[in-house]
Amino acid sequence: MYMPVRRNGKTEYYEVRDELLFLSLNNLKPKAISEGIVKNYISPVRVLSQNLITLALDFLFNNALKDTMLSWVTSKAGYIPVKDFVLGLTSRISRDQNYKEFVNNGGGRSSIYASEASVRRKLDDFYYSKGIVPSLVLNTPRKFFRFLETMGDAVEVASRLGEKRLLKKQGKSITEQIVGAKEITVDFGTRGAYQTGFGKFLEQMENSVLFLRAAKLGMDRIYRAGFFDKHKKRVQAKVVGMASASMALAVLNQDNPLYRELQDWDKDGHWHFFIPTFDGAWGEYFAETGKIPNPQTSAEAIGYDFATGNTNPLYTHHRLPKPWEVGSINSVAERWVIGMLNGTLDAKEALHMAKILFANVRFEPTFPIFTPIYENI
Repeated sequence: MYMPVRRNGKTEYYEVRDELLFLSLNNLKPKAISEGIVKNYISPVRVLSQNLITLALDFLFNNALKDTMLSWVTSKAGYIPVKDFVLGLTSRISRDQNYKEFVNNGGGRSSIYASEASVRRKLDDFYYSKGIVPSLVLNTPRKFFRFLETMGDAVEVASRLGEKRLLKKQGKSITEQIVGAKEITVDFGTRGAYQTGFGKFLEQMENSVLFLRAAKLGMDRIYRAGFFDKHKKRVQAKVVGMASASMALAVLNQDNPLYRELQDWDKDGHWHFFIPTFDGAWGEYFAETGKIPNPQTSAEAIGYDFATGNTNPLYTHHRLPKPWEVGSINSVAERWVIGMLNGTLDAKEALHMAKILFANVRFEPTFPIFTPIYENI
């Protein structure tokens, strides 16, 4: 098997002996999307997934949280959450040397958002003559979406730039910096053997099912980091540490009736923090009795007055979204420890834990374009 490469205007052929590598390399060249229903289906899916979901502010926040936590887990250079994310975000916004090196060496393709080329195209001569960058003028819906894409890309790339900066400080080569930065979280520039029979089927499914590709790459990154990376023991220790903290929080919450009455999707999708109202009902009860409140019902927990209908809650309830792949591991750990303590770890609970992990695939039985209609029937 030979791979053609253009060098100085001439075609050179290199022998590739690994079949999977050959298929992967051959798949890097541009291809026309197949005709038929998939071609007609991709457009509405992209509008729904990217413009309506990935550009929403709550998604940007959750995505930043996920990237920060996943980066801390998989980092080779000692990524520090928040600190290195902010430094990377600053690098992206200011487009400093660190960012330019990242983009010029192929790092820009790792983001789920628009490429730099799409932001720079179709510039208006009038704005140029006035010294204004046309892409920054939000005078059309397309440019407004590009503005949101730029915001999303800044969040998406921030952790990668933070990791690259750390690798550079450690004296790593530019290649090691870029590869390490792209691998710190989900690398959307990753390609596979899409020319095989199963590969073609999977490519069509990825073009049709919302976030299927993101889920596949996310699970792959966690799997490789935990079992094959050179620093896999550190990754395993961090995952166990996070799961232990998550289990401790679940054990702490299980005696709270407000937590017990939450639906499964809420428990599995969020960390729950019940903060005592020290200057309210909780503080008053403790001052009077010298004991910590132990409500048995949700009505007691919210301090519901049946006579007046007023409430004087013992806690303020806060939720923190669990970030996708890492969050699902923590949810399974929570379910396991609660099941062990309560003696409810049966086949039904095991099936629910498997469902949590499988939910990462995000495979819906209905086509995404029809999902809003189906959910409102």
